[in-house]
Amino acid sequence: MIELAFENDNINVIAADAFLGTPIETLIFASNKIGPSPPDLSSIASTLKNLQFIDNKIETVSPIFFKGMAKLETLYLYGNKLSQFPDFSMLPTDSALASVFVGQSLIRFSSFESLGVLIERTSDKLQGLGLSANDLSRVNADQIYNLAKAFPNLESLYLGGAGLTTFPDVTSINR
Repeated sequence: MIELAFENDNINVIAADAFLGTPIETLIFASNKIGPSPPDLSSIASTLKNLQFIDNKIETVSPIFFKGMAKLETLYLYGNKLSQFPDFSMLPTDSALASVFVGQSLIRFSSFESLGVLIERTSDKLQGLGLSANDLSRVNADQIYNLAKAFPNLESLYLGGAGLTTFPDVTSINR
C-alpha cells in the first residue's frame, strides 16, 4: 500500500502496531481528533515520504517522532494546537525533507531560533516553509530576511495572517 488517507473522521487513537509491515509512503490524517501527540510511526518511518496531520488536536511533537524518517519529503502539521515549533533533532542528517507546513497553530515566535535544527538538517533542501496564521508579531524584518537566507533553495515562504507589521527587502537574497 503506497497511500493511506483518513479524512473527516473522528479518529483520536491509532494502535501502536496499526501500520506494522505496511510500506506506506503517504499517510494522511485530516480533520480528525488525533492528539495531544502524533502516534508512533516508527514501523513505517523508513518508507514515509509525505506525512499529513492536518486539522487535528496535536499539541506537541517529540523529537523521537522523526527518528528514521530519512525519506520524508513533505510534512504538514497545519491546523493543530502546537505551541512550539517541532524539534527536528532526531531527523536523520541525510533527510530528504523539502517542505514543512505548521501554519494555523498556536506557535508564538519572538525569533526563529526554534528553527535552528531544521535549518541545520535541511538548509540545502528545504523548498517550502509554512508558518502562516501563527503569532509572528514579535518577529522583526531582519529575522525574516535571515530566515529566508538560511534556506538557499527556498521557493515558498508562507507568513500570512501572522500579525506581521514590517517585511524586509528580500531582493538581495542570492538564489
